[in-house]
Amino acid sequence: MAWIFNDNENAHWPAEGSPWEMYWIRVVGPHMEEIHRVMTSVGSPVFTGIDSRKVEASLKRIFKILDQRPIAMEAALHVEVAQILKLLFEARHDANPTAQ
Repeated sequence: MAWIFNDNENAHWPAEGSPWEMYWIRVVGPHMEEIHRVMTSVGSPVFTGIDSRKVEASLKRIFKILDQRPIAMEAALHVEVAQILKLLFEARHDANPTAQ
């Protein structure tokens, strides 16, 4: 999984004919720059060791929430984004347990 910061325009897709699927969301919030800085302080926006099934499940729930637009949409989206951030933090910590 990669975190591509929103400061620049981006375009990414799998090569034609590849078996890959690509899921992506854009998250904007008051502390995202700081979270990005902390989580990429080891120098890489690429995260390994993440349970991809959990991330995929959160992304699918996000897409469903956006499609259905329930009354508590914002709260539901925050829950799913927080879950993905939690998985990223855990993966980064597991890869660098001595980092603060």
